[in-house]
Amino acid sequence: MEEMRVTLCLRRCASRLWRGLLFRRHGREATRAVVDGRVAEQTELLSETPKLRILLVTARYVPDIGGTELHTKELADRLAAAGHNVTVLTTDLTGRYPAVELDARTGLVIQRVRAWPARRDFYLAPGIYSTIRRGCWDVVHCQGYHTFVAPLAMLAAQRSHIPYIVSFHSGGHSSRFRRSLRRLHHWTLRPLLRRACWLVAGSRSEAEFFQKRLGFASNVFRIIAVHAALPVVPRVEPDRHHPLILSVGRLEQYKGHHKVIEALPLVADRQPGVTLRVVGDGPYEPQLRRLVDKLGVKGSVEIKAVPATQREEMAQLMSQAWLVVSLSDFESAGLAIREAVLLGRRVLVTETLAFADLLQSPLVGQIPLHSSREQIAAAIVGHLQQPDGDDARLVADWDACVSAYETLYHFAVRGR
Repeated sequence: MEEMRVTLCLRRCASRLWRGLLFRRHGREATRAVVDGRVAEQTELLSETPKLRILLVTARYVPDIGGTELHTKELADRLAAAGHNVTVLTTDLTGRYPAVELDARTGLVIQRVRAWPARRDFYLAPGIYSTIRRGCWDVVHCQGYHTFVAPLAMLAAQRSHIPYIVSFHSGGHSSRFRRSLRRLHHWTLRPLLRRACWLVAGSRSEAEFFQKRLGFASNVFRIIAVHAALPVVPRVEPDRHHPLILSVGRLEQYKGHHKVIEALPLVADRQPGVTLRVVGDGPYEPQLRRLVDKLGVKGSVEIKAVPATQREEMAQLMSQAWLVVSLSDFESAGLAIREAVLLGRRVLVTETLAFADLLQSPLVGQIPLHSSREQIAAAIVGHLQQPDGDDARLVADWDACVSAYETLYHFAVRGR
């Protein structure tokens, strides 16, 4: 009996040694395979690794609306469903949300700490730092870098010797002053970003931008595309005689909603019965409403958000639209536009690199970034006069996206 125990013990040791050698030999090839959300077969070497304690840190989270918020929720839900111990650490500016929530179905924990000031988007939240320092996680994943949340999370993870990853989720800002400080902001974060295990971009253009801006080697960056995820709803034929246009996104000046509103009178002259729905909320809403009143198009424009948790309602609204528009000055991924294409809707976007991979679709039209009101109206009318979009839909490969992140987490924990 004793000999059998010794034999089994030796076999286990040999098996573990062999797996370790395989991991060291193929580790570099496996990490290189994580491009555009696709993971190569080498990641099967990680299939027997234990489940991880993952902390996702973000300034805002559902039910707040935004691309980063929705992406973080989709990722958190799927990681938790895969068996990982997942916590989302976020902020609460007003104290209206519970401090801790638990999803009984997946075990996902949402923890919120207070942030200040309440009426600005700085999100100074000392509780981010103290929570990470007190906690016990295998890896910390920062979602976005724009606010004080990211540096506090990175500093706390570094002090606690926890490996961390940063997804940029870059975007613009309505404040010209804040935009002018963006280069200084990047340079200030540079020491903390340099200590990250990985820097994740949502597109190749975003990765190239930050590589040049930060002066880092390209092997630090990984590209994992942001995926759309809308529920399947019954297909609805858009009304050709009363076409609906959607302009979707947070209500910020740089998102370009005002450009669509300014072009609407010219569109209505050539396409009677057209209506516009601006879908979103944010600080620029009062200016948009004043613009609607000034142009006298109040009867043709509705400004109303769809709650972030009501994904089916959003899918139904998009399925009714003849055209979905994004005239944003800057986008890192453009989640709303990807959702529209996923549903077979026609879209019109500005010439930003975030949409470069969508241009192969016949449903996607593009105009110069600084187009005039007349150019925007002509482009919209041109799309409204096209046949309804076909049903050749894009595939939202969330499984590949989650697998890519799992691979990065495992390599971060084991030591890059």
